[in-house]
Amino acid sequence: MKVLASQFSALADGFDKKDASWLIRAVSSSGQKGPTAEEIAAANASLFARNDGDALAAAARGLLPLYQVSADSLRGVTRPVLAIVGEQDTPTSRA
Repeated sequence: MKVLASQFSALADGFDKKDASWLIRAVSSSGQKGPTAEEIAAANASLFARNDGDALAAAARGLLPLYQVSADSLRGVTRPVLAIVGEQDTPTSRA
């Protein structure tokens, strides 16, 4: 959870500065060459031309509590649940 908190903090801090370079680099495939400085600048300009950086930062900070669900709480769910795990996701739960 500390890693996730650090990632959301970095994301929010960048949004506060109208800088989404952390996000842009994070979503780039690790098997490929990352985006150029020009591509990052263009993506930043596009993102913040139509979005409020302060609102994005607040949303990023507000997401973390949604991930803080105990394993016991999850085990108590009685309704069907769909979980989608990507090939690069690290499984962190035990059955």
